Amino acid sequence: MEGKMNLDWELTKAVLDGDLGKAESLFKGGAKAAYRDLYGRHLIYSTIESNKLSADDRLRMVQLLLNNGADSELDDINKMVPLVGLASNPSLDSRILGILIDKGIEKNLSVLGLSLMLTAEGFDPSNVKSIEYDTRDWNLLHYAAYNGKLNVVQEIFKLPIEKRGGINDQNAIGWTPLHLAISYNRKDMVGFLIDQGANIGAKANPPSNKTPLDLANAPERSEIASLLRAKQSEYDNLLLTAVHNGDISKVTDLLNRGANIEAKGTKNETSLCVASNIGRSDIIELLLSKGASVNVRDIDGKTPLHYAAFTGKGVELILSKGASIEAKDKNGWTPLHYAAWQNRLNAARLLVDKGANIGAKGNDGKVPLIVASETGKVEVANFLRSKQSEYDNLLLTAVHNGDISKVTDLLNRGANIEAKGTKNQTPLCVASNIGKLDMIQLLLGNGAKVNVQDIDGKTPLHYAALIGKGVELILSKGASIEAKDSNKCTPLHCAALEGQLNVAEFLIAKGANINETCNTDLRKPIHIAAMKGNKDIIDLLISKGVNVDDTSKSGWTPLHYAAWQNRLNAARLLVDKGANIGAKGNDGKVPLIVASETGKVEVANFLRSKQSEYDNLLLTAVHNGDISKVTDLLNRGANVNARDVYAWTPLHYAAQEKKLDIVNLLLYKGADVNAKSYGDVTPLHCAAWAGDIDIMEKLFNKGAVRSSDKGGDTPLGIAMKRNFSKSVINFLWGKGGNVPYGDGVYYTWYYNARIYSSLRKHDLRRDRAPRTKREVYTFLAGQHTSLHDEVMTEPLLDGGGNIIGAESSDNDQMGYNKAKSKASKSSSWIGASQFISYPFRPAIDMKHSQPSKAITAQGIDTSGTLLLLDIFIRKITGQKYISTTDQPMTLLEARGYALNITTEFKKVLKDTAKRSGVLVNESSFNYFKTYQAIEGKMISGELSKIPTILYSAIEEAYPKNEKFLSILKGNIERMLDRQKVVNCVRSSNQVPNIVGVSDKIPLSSLNNIAIEPVNGKKGVTFAGRVG
Repeated sequence: MEGKMNLDWELTKAVLDGDLGKAESLFKGGAKAAYRDLYGRHLIYSTIESNKLSADDRLRMVQLLLNNGADSELDDINKMVPLVGLASNPSLDSRILGILIDKGIEKNLSVLGLSLMLTAEGFDPSNVKSIEYDTRDWNLLHYAAYNGKLNVVQEIFKLPIEKRGGINDQNAIGWTPLHLAISYNRKDMVGFLIDQGANIGAKANPPSNKTPLDLANAPERSEIASLLRAKQSEYDNLLLTAVHNGDISKVTDLLNRGANIEAKGTKNETSLCVASNIGRSDIIELLLSKGASVNVRDIDGKTPLHYAAFTGKGVELILSKGASIEAKDKNGWTPLHYAAWQNRLNAARLLVDKGANIGAKGNDGKVPLIVASETGKVEVANFLRSKQSEYDNLLLTAVHNGDISKVTDLLNRGANIEAKGTKNQTPLCVASNIGKLDMIQLLLGNGAKVNVQDIDGKTPLHYAALIGKGVELILSKGASIEAKDSNKCTPLHCAALEGQLNVAEFLIAKGANINETCNTDLRKPIHIAAMKGNKDIIDLLISKGVNVDDTSKSGWTPLHYAAWQNRLNAARLLVDKGANIGAKGNDGKVPLIVASETGKVEVANFLRSKQSEYDNLLLTAVHNGDISKVTDLLNRGANVNARDVYAWTPLHYAAQEKKLDIVNLLLYKGADVNAKSYGDVTPLHCAAWAGDIDIMEKLFNKGAVRSSDKGGDTPLGIAMKRNFSKSVINFLWGKGGNVPYGDGVYYTWYYNARIYSSLRKHDLRRDRAPRTKREVYTFLAGQHTSLHDEVMTEPLLDGGGNIIGAESSDNDQMGYNKAKSKASKSSSWIGASQFISYPFRPAIDMKHSQPSKAITAQGIDTSGTLLLLDIFIRKITGQKYISTTDQPMTLLEARGYALNITTEFKKVLKDTAKRSGVLVNESSFNYFKTYQAIEGKMISGELSKIPTILYSAIEEAYPKNEKFLSILKGNIERMLDRQKVVNCVRSSNQVPNIVGVSDKIPLSSLNNIAIEPVNGKKGVTFAGRVG
């Protein structure tokens, strides 16, 4: 194989060297003539081009190659037939041509014709039968121009075009004969071709795209270049003139000759601008087919479409080629402006149908509709007006439907971005209301106004705040964060209304006013959030410093609104945050009343429960002297006049506990200074009991009235029986005013008792007392037989100094009415028990009959415990004789008794534990269980079973502890020791002490005491005088 290749190579070399002998030798050795030379050319072509052979040797070489297998098609690698080379060889041997013809070269007649044309001096053009091209698309003119034989070219042009081919025919690389003539610098040939109509603007194929002038722009071709430039200018001017004149044939010819279709006139108008301006659709179409630019602008910025719209002709043609429908001239006018200006209705319709923006504004701010209207172009004006309305409605619908592509198209077509719907909502309002962020962004990008308001005064920001989307986008475009709708609500109110927490946080971070008011009631965001139950918003606002009890114009707090709308969770949060459940609106209603009146059961129950809780906590806090807790509870709505089970208010307890600071606070908060318990005890009674002049002074300054409780005791009487100092007594006496008559009795008796020896044989001085000693004793005995048996005893103190059994000397029922009327009434424990216990325990009157027998310490059972407990119970309840017949009582009565019994018994147990050394667990004595059991027996009337209940509680708390039981009985006995006064009264063996009188009453002075009916009831009276 390698040897064969060497033979072919040697053959090629021999041909190129013109070595005929060696070539013959190589053929004999097996070489083939089909091989190519170093340039890829056929060997016959190389032979014809060779200068190393004589004419005869060249002829013999061609014959040798053909005889030894040379390709009869004679194509080289560049698809050129060998005869092409003859065009540059004037000494071509016609014998070679004959040999080629004999070998079948007739299939390339065009080449043959070329060869004959190039070589035969007497070439007859009439022998050319038809136009033919070689494999490179060269026609006769290409070869003629290439060879530069002007005479031959001239002869060729005598032929009809169908035989010679076109002067502007382009070969495989896009060159015309003119390109070839220029490339070989054949000036005369160039001139001839131009005269014959050669296109001086013809472009070669990409990528070169060279025109004849491009080829001529070389130093050696400067003359040709000058010629071409001159011709170009001539053609361009002729073209503009021909277009202006409407000479389409001339225009066609000039374009074929290379006139620049983009040539510009004095105002930079192109031929297409001129054609559009004269309304010649045929020329417009011709120019467009030749590639005229549709977006070129003249000196005024007008495009061909502006001119076409102006004349109303060629609009569709120009648009079909991609003309910009929104192109603006130097005045900002679009083609539609020109159509409107000239009332070109069809052109306007066409432009609008193709998407022209009917809302495009010129530099003067005028849209096409305004232009048409101002210039009286009614038809176009009506059309545009109708279209504007159509687009606007479609835009609002598309926005509402979230069709962003439709919205984009409508905006581009001139739909008014500020178009308003039935409620004056703009597209941005609508987009904000549906929460379409991409839509909002699109509208904002097209200049939508952010502070426009609908019929309700809402801005897009209001809607965005309601929905929770787009707030940041709208604010970024300058929306007013404090914009108010017709109800004066801001976007923050809207966020609060719908519970949009993220929006609320963002708005507040951007400076929104958290205390801005809205509507006629001046509600703030927290009121709105409470009304809607949006507790997260409530929590946020409070954390930002909003007052949890902030009020609206109606005086309602957020809790009022939560109650009104039954927003239980919101109500709970507000209360947890310290909301005042007792806050009153301008109508005087607290949240509980609002909830109750509107049937909001859940919130009503919650607030009712909370009120009870706060009231109880307030009473406890007052009793404990915790003023900070009291302050907090009052601020949270605890009732300053809350009542416990005895109808005592916080002021009662504060006065009794000597808590001046708390008294001041309660009075400042509106505490009722004359509030009465069930026993008609007032805070002044309590202050008198405590002997606190400062508190009494405060109470008097606030209007405290000296009144009698149900037992007839006045504050002065209480103070006297408490054996307070003269300063306390004098203070109460010295307040003046209408003093109950009973206070005069008390005060005078107290004063004389201080001066004279107690109840000796001396008479009290008449000028110091309105009554004699006998009259006083008769009055007291008649009114307080059973009570004075107790009150004149000394109380038993527990280990902590507290009064066990809570007796005191404050049970005298002498009061204003009784002192004034001097009437004798039966004893009642109402009023007496108000001052027996410590602290006071209001009680309910229990009706009872006379006992069939007296239970005394002498009749105690074997262990004595149950009987002692029975007596203890009677003492606590204030009853000295309990009927053996059980009687039921009311629930309120039963609870009062049960509470007193259980409380006092617990104190006795506590003291007993201390005395016995027994370690006591606070939970050992089941207080509540015992209380419930006693209450149940009281209600059912089984009073005789109560001692057993107490005894069982003892055994449960201190099982099998004899020492404890023994000390317990001793404690009870000591407590009951003064109970002997009953027997003393009956046996007339002694008289009880009177508080404030230090000496004993002589027994001799009581010799006339007897038990007799008083007003039909059993009582103790004095039957004789003393002294």
